[in-house]
Amino acid sequence: MNETTGNDADSPSKLDLSQVRQVEPSPIRQLPMPHLQKQGVRLAWGVLGTIGLFGIILLICVAVNEFGRPSRDIETAIAMAQQSLAHCSTQPCTPESIQKVTDLMTKIAESKRASRDFWTSFSQFILLNLLLPVLTSILGYVFGTTRKD
Repeated sequence: MNETTGNDADSPSKLDLSQVRQVEPSPIRQLPMPHLQKQGVRLAWGVLGTIGLFGIILLICVAVNEFGRPSRDIETAIAMAQQSLAHCSTQPCTPESIQKVTDLMTKIAESKRASRDFWTSFSQFILLNLLLPVLTSILGYVFGTTRKD
């Protein structure tokens, strides 16, 4: 091994490209897709579009539910909690009033959690149990059919 370059003594220092010629691959004959397979591909695109549309609608619903205006029950609970806290600022708080505020905040958190759980289970049901099996069966048909020439 050559100490200065790290290469073997047998290896050429330059590559001779004068003998190289350009080779073009032969064109691949593309066979037309049968009508039934074309319809299967269109159907698969339709199901993919439905999945995408459902995902967008689901994101909008979750965003509105999560960041939108809270329901009247939650607004009432927040108002009651604020009233109890205002009462505690002028007078000593009793353990009962603190417990009421804690219970209200727990109910608000449970309401948000229940809403998130609903949207999660709903989206899993629609996407994983309905749309994804339909898409995979369509794609399995389209790519699994054999052509008899």
